Amino acid sequence: MIGSVLILGIAIGANLLLHALWQNYMANPPATAQPGLLFDLDLRSPESGFVPPLDGVELSTIEASLKDDTVNMVWSRQVNLALTDNNPRMLYGAAISEGYFAMLAVRATEGRTLLPTDFSETSPNVVLGSRLWRQLSGQGRQIGDSIVLGGMSLTIVGVLPEAFAGLEPFPPQFFVTDVTDRQIRRAQGDNDAPRFAASLLLRPDADVAALTTRLGSMLASLESRRSPELAIGHVRLLERRSQLSASESEGVHGALLPVLALTLLLLVAACANLGNLMLARATMRRQELAIRASLGASRWRLLRLLLLESLLLALMAAGVGLAFCALSGRTVASIRHVDAGRPGDRTAGDGLPALPAWLGTVSGAGGMPGVRPAAGLGHHRQ
Repeated sequence: MIGSVLILGIAIGANLLLHALWQNYMANPPATAQPGLLFDLDLRSPESGFVPPLDGVELSTIEASLKDDTVNMVWSRQVNLALTDNNPRMLYGAAISEGYFAMLAVRATEGRTLLPTDFSETSPNVVLGSRLWRQLSGQGRQIGDSIVLGGMSLTIVGVLPEAFAGLEPFPPQFFVTDVTDRQIRRAQGDNDAPRFAASLLLRPDADVAALTTRLGSMLASLESRRSPELAIGHVRLLERRSQLSASESEGVHGALLPVLALTLLLLVAACANLGNLMLARATMRRQELAIRASLGASRWRLLRLLLLESLLLALMAAGVGLAFCALSGRTVASIRHVDAGRPGDRTAGDGLPALPAWLGTVSGAGGMPGVRPAAGLGHHRQ
């Protein structure tokens, strides 16, 4: 019986973990300041293959041509920079364009965000994520102090809300301007133009097809895209429906749905296994149940006894499942941190247990094993 409860607990934990991953990364697109639809710009070569993303100069040219009240365009890229202090380490951050924070309706919890005046080579400022700020403020750092990132001294001007990820898949530990990013790269001897992922916020009444055609014409006319290896043949605007980019979501959806189905099947099998054991136990207790019935216990009372025992076992399994889910969430976060240089600001277990998912899973897992022995009891009493 203990083994069956443990198996059911693992099945519950796996379902809750995948539900949390889905809720955190697949079901909640980034919030925006104005109502509208958020799209990612997807580019392909004339042969529908990979083509390098746009650099800052190309994006600035496109943005200037799109300046109207129906389109808001921003861009960003993930960067890894070394923090030089008493505890040197690599940090995961984002280089962003002007208007990034304004479009995403985020306000600093301390200080301010990056303003248009920060997008110049004379203002190397940085905004920090809340967890990195807690570490640095614990060392006596204050707003207005400087830190050294990537070999450049940057002034801390603000702190962002907990777990704010912007348009990135995971919450960056810091945000710098695309201008500062270019300065750091040049100082490190990298003169190649950095390339960015672009996103567009369109008004609900915007004509997406017409805008896609217009973008295609603009990109085809760029002098920097004349060479065959940089030529753009196909332009798509993909609606963003999750924290992941639209192109990333396409692949993740296809991979995650079969896993969700398998974990649900595991939960059903675990419930059936525990139900079989409880049916066998109920059969062995037939004499006890007959005595209870002879003493006046109603059929519903006997059925309720078996269902209550089943629910108690399910609650024990739920405890095991929650522990499994929490440990698995932290393991996923630690693997992500080591392999990708990304922080553990947002783990799979952060929002667990999501109350509706937890109650639904436990109630279902609790009721299913008790149904079969209860039905068997009814059959034997007929």
